[in-house]
Amino acid sequence: KALESNSLLGKNRFVILENFLSGRKSKDKSGIYDFLFKGRFENDLIFWEDKELKGVNLPSGIKAEKFRLNPVIFRFLENLKPGNSTQMLILLLEVKQTGDPQMIFYMLSRQIRLLILAKDLGANGLSSLSLWQQQKLLTQAKYFTLDQLQRFYKELLKVDFQQKTSGDSYSLASRLDLLVASL
Repeated sequence: KALESNSLLGKNRFVILENFLSGRKSKDKSGIYDFLFKGRFENDLIFWEDKELKGVNLPSGIKAEKFRLNPVIFRFLENLKPGNSTQMLILLLEVKQTGDPQMIFYMLSRQIRLLILAKDLGANGLSSLSLWQQQKLLTQAKYFTLDQLQRFYKELLKVDFQQKTSGDSYSLASRLDLLVASL
């Protein structure tokens, strides 16, 4: 529907399908696949895949690209702990040079949410993650109290609300600096 509909302003829509080509096969997916490759739509289409695609034949004019996150974001997230604000700010500055502030904010929120689960429920709260990820999060969660994590998560929610309602005089990039410094 998103590909077939036109904008009221006369501009083409930009549609992204995440992990469509590398995902599981199904009857519904086969029908969508046929529709997509007939190309009877004017909107722009991008396939966003987490892994390299091999053996997938794409019609001319359609391409799939692999998008990778800067590995520094993961070092930044793994270094989150109270009293480590200097190191975290240095890493945050490095991440901001190549990363979008919204993506950094999302990854920071996700990390805090996972740390809350690790602190509150232990490995049971992280069962959807691989074992090495669970171990890293459980180790990192030991540096925090559950109250610290919950307060930080509420602060993230407040920043998100203010950014979306134009109620914040700071840019998101500046707000990230302040959040990290307060940890």
